[in-house]
Amino acid sequence: MARILQEHGPRLLRVKGLMNVAGDTLPRVVQCVQNVAYPVVRLPRWPEGGPFDDQRGRLVFITHDLDDDAAQAIRDSLMNLPGDAAAIRIAAASPQLPTRCWLNERIAPSTPGMPQLDGWLIQPRRLRHRTATL
Repeated sequence: MARILQEHGPRLLRVKGLMNVAGDTLPRVVQCVQNVAYPVVRLPRWPEGGPFDDQRGRLVFITHDLDDDAAQAIRDSLMNLPGDAAAIRIAAASPQLPTRCWLNERIAPSTPGMPQLDGWLIQPRRLRHRTATL
């Protein structure tokens, strides 16, 4: 996905969908805008009814001025994904990959009831009231 975003980002207005990740029974929400990949969110279950009854991932690409050859190149990239070892080497060699945050599975414990995303931790920020001194 990172290579797709790097190569075609300016013409990808939005990429969104649910993915079925090997080794995990829960779906992941994928969202990208141009060459920015947002952290993947793990849903508690697959949506009931509709096209996701088969628990297969689907991505929607909303594009602008993407020619047929580029669209086919994206399809080919998604059909021929590298294995885990190759993907890790690619990520290690490219620290600026848009999807690099997806690789981080080490997350600090979150506050109970706060959302937790793969690679990101959302915690409330407590602001202290300060009295200005003149």
